Amino acid sequence: MGPSFLYVPGGNVSRMSNPLDYNPRCLKRDLTTSILHDNNNHTNVLQLILNSDDIWDFETNAQGTPGSGLLGIHGGGHLAMGGDPGRDADANPGDPGFWNHHAMIDRIWWIWQYLDLANRKYAISGTGTFLNDPVSPNTTLDTHVNVGYVKRGSIAMRDIMSTTAGPFCYVYL
Repeated sequence: MGPSFLYVPGGNVSRMSNPLDYNPRCLKRDLTTSILHDNNNHTNVLQLILNSDDIWDFETNAQGTPGSGLLGIHGGGHLAMGGDPGRDADANPGDPGFWNHHAMIDRIWWIWQYLDLANRKYAISGTGTFLNDPVSPNTTLDTHVNVGYVKRGSIAMRDIMSTTAGPFCYVYL
């Protein structure tokens, strides 16, 4: 699979016409501590949690505010892993580091959500595709998504907005 669209300076990446085409290769890793220091530090995480007034602020800052030169804690984590996970979005889920990174993103969102649960439990914003590519409608609480093994068929977003209700039952310590 891949590479698809992410670029790392000095990387040798060409976009394939179909990211699902067969493209065998060894998994590469290149941890980049400077990216972690700039984007994924305690200060940035704390500021994200405490200074995001709504879900739009939270998501925008977590992804990296456009034009700021920062990657945010989400993009920073991916690119800091380097190699295939950092520069090939289609290969990301095949890397064990992807799951640890996304669990931490979920934990940070969970902390932010629970600091004002009455107003944030159902906070949702944006479209159904990353960077709205391809263009897609806004996701709402009534939008249905497939959650794989969690529930057969689809489920409304409103039913998966809590980690302790619906099909989920977990908290972070």
